[in-house]
Amino acid sequence: MQEKPSFRLAYLIGSTGWGGLEMNQIYNAEWMRARGHEVLILCIKNSPSSAYLANKNIPHQLIPKHGNHFDLWRAFSLWRILKRAQIEHLIVRSVLDMSIAASVSFFSRKKIKAHYFMEMQLSNNKKQWFRTMRYRYFSSWSCPLVYMKQQVEQHTYMPHERIHHIPSAVNDVFYNRPNQHQLRKELGLPEQQTLTC
Repeated sequence: MQEKPSFRLAYLIGSTGWGGLEMNQIYNAEWMRARGHEVLILCIKNSPSSAYLANKNIPHQLIPKHGNHFDLWRAFSLWRILKRAQIEHLIVRSVLDMSIAASVSFFSRKKIKAHYFMEMQLSNNKKQWFRTMRYRYFSSWSCPLVYMKQQVEQHTYMPHERIHHIPSAVNDVFYNRPNQHQLRKELGLPEQQTLTC
C-alpha cells in the first residue's frame, strides 16, 4: 500500500484579534498535523493566537505585524523564514494577509504556493488591476459555501479552476457532546423529571 505524501504547511495569522478566523486557522493546522503533515503557524508577537499557542504542542514562530498592502520588506523576511523551513504551502484566511502571501509567492517564484481560505463573503467588485495581479499569485481560493464560490467567480478575475468549495473548520467537540441521559447522571439530576428554574 502506497503512503500518502505529506506536505510542509505554514499558516499565517496576521491579526491581533481572537475570533473565528484565527481559531479556524489553528484548528485546520492541528488537523493537518494529526494527518501527518508538517505544520508551522506564524503569528504576531503578544497576540491572543501566540498566547493560545504557547500552551499547545504546535510548532509556531512569532513574527512582527505586517502592513496590509505591499509590505515588501516583511514579505521578503517571511519568505526567508519559509524558505529555511522548506515550506511548500502558505495558507491565509484574512483578506489583510492576502497581499503579503501573494508577495511571498512572488519572491519564491511560486515555489511556495499561496492558498486563501475565504471566511467572509465578497460584497462588491474586486476586479481592480492590483487585486487581479495579487490573486494571480494564489494557487487556490477555497470558499466554505457554494454561493460564496459563485461570488468569487462573479466579482474577481480569479481563474475558475483555482476556486474551490471546501467547508470551513469545525471543532468536532461540538458533535461529540454528551446526551441528556449522560449529563443528568454527571450532574446528579433526576432522569425522568421535567426540570424548571
